[in-house]
Amino acid sequence: MNRPTFHVCIATGQNLANLIPALQLGARRVAILETPAMKTSAQNLKTALVAHGIEVERHPFDDSTPERILASADEIATTLGERALVFNVTGGHKLMTLALSEKMRLLSTNRTVRFRST
Repeated sequence: MNRPTFHVCIATGQNLANLIPALQLGARRVAILETPAMKTSAQNLKTALVAHGIEVERHPFDDSTPERILASADEIATTLGERALVFNVTGGHKLMTLALSEKMRLLSTNRTVRFRST
């Protein structure tokens, strides 16, 4: 079975938690979800990924309230939802991860979804 080469990760202050799996699992394209507090970290991760020849897209993620987290998760799932992907749930906080997992799961009927946590 072929592993998806599109990865989704949540920006974190510990970029190796997102960089290493992308490299080990052969990511060709990575979508970085970034909260307002993680914009600098997301840019640093993008720089590292691009240096390894990986295409990167950044997506804002509003984590200011539980309602905004759910709305952001819905927007992300709708935007990224129809592709086979690897979802690295290492970054972010639990509510973000749970909301994203649920929204992505709801759209997973037509694609393969692999979850990875460390």
